[in-house]
Amino acid sequence: MALVLQICIVSYNTSPLLAECLRSIFSHPSRYPFAVTVIDNGSSDNSVEMVRSRFSDVSILETKENIGYGRANNRALLRAPGRYYLILNSDTTLFPGALDLLIKHMDAHTDLGAAGAALLEPDGAPQTDWAVGELTLASVLWEQTFLAKIFPKSQLFGDYFRAFWPRLQNAVIPQACGACLIVRADLFNQVGGFDPLIFMYAEDTDLCKRIRNMGFEIGYIADAKVTHHHGKSSEGELRSQMIFEHNRSRIYYFAKHDGALSAFLARSIMVCGAALRGIIWWGASIFKSSGRGAARKKSAVFFRVAADTAKTTIEMAVDNEK
Repeated sequence: MALVLQICIVSYNTSPLLAECLRSIFSHPSRYPFAVTVIDNGSSDNSVEMVRSRFSDVSILETKENIGYGRANNRALLRAPGRYYLILNSDTTLFPGALDLLIKHMDAHTDLGAAGAALLEPDGAPQTDWAVGELTLASVLWEQTFLAKIFPKSQLFGDYFRAFWPRLQNAVIPQACGACLIVRADLFNQVGGFDPLIFMYAEDTDLCKRIRNMGFEIGYIADAKVTHHHGKSSEGELRSQMIFEHNRSRIYYFAKHDGALSAFLARSIMVCGAALRGIIWWGASIFKSSGRGAARKKSAVFFRVAADTAKTTIEMAVDNEK
């Protein structure tokens, strides 16, 4: 029987979480023919050895260095067999039946080019800190000025993350989270997979945008439940570098889809946002009776991010070689 689902998991120093992710797949396997590939992105832990010793049915690709999330997925998926590709974070755990629900929904809704699962917190609550709406200059402004955080359930300020949406029913949305994203294999190959110039962050936003540009919709499948230990797969990175990579990817995204002026405005907003946070933490370090050292460190992180983001040109945003 022809392969239906090709599952791709990028791992970077997440051995315990990766083991739990793989266990959830094989403890309740799909009734459809599927294959699993783990792409190790230069881990220094025992991830590769763990997979080889405990999950003999899993294929392993070793990049020997951290080449980025999108590139690693491309290396495993482009031109790989299968009707669907499932892009899965190593810090996820699938509920029983989730794989079949994803496949059945895509089979039944041919207008969908890709779809995301229902991501849950470890305590079972719906996870609302992943992007749902369009990435626009307005959404960046609301985020950087704290309005999205102050008014998370506002349909104006909170449209990007949509905390006001209970996530209890299937829906069509502008973008779905790359932590668990099923994509039609032929379409993924047609658009060239993830943009290799995005090292990390916004690669799923960009992919969903290009899929929609091809005339397909992005779906949300409420019954396909997945626990997501958000951020665990990137905890080892320095916080300032993580925020800067996030900003740089967005500068590139705006340049690519909206032009140089939008990229310039996005960069300006993010520089001001980082500087504002630096000032707030600097003030906290003066007035706090305890924890001054931690506040100073946070202030320094955001001032560094502001400086690095300010120096980022469109050309630098594109040059994401690591």
